[in-house]
Amino acid sequence: MTTNHPVGWTCPTHPFGHQWAADKQHCTGCNHVRPASEAVLLILSGARGCGAASARTLLDALVAEETAALRARVAELEAGR
Repeated sequence: MTTNHPVGWTCPTHPFGHQWAADKQHCTGCNHVRPASEAVLLILSGARGCGAASARTLLDALVAEETAALRARVAELEAGR
């Protein structure tokens, strides 16, 4: 499940018990996944445990998400011809 929610230290589905995994995208307590863009914002805000390696990984994930969205949109437009 992917949803948009404010960037934070804890998972929005259970803010008092769940934490983000090392990749800063997946919750350690449930199956919640946030978009890479939100995780990048967390890194930029100076969250604990975030550094160059996790930023690089998240930016790669963000590029992949945006590329997939763009490809899907192009396919929609081409199908509409």
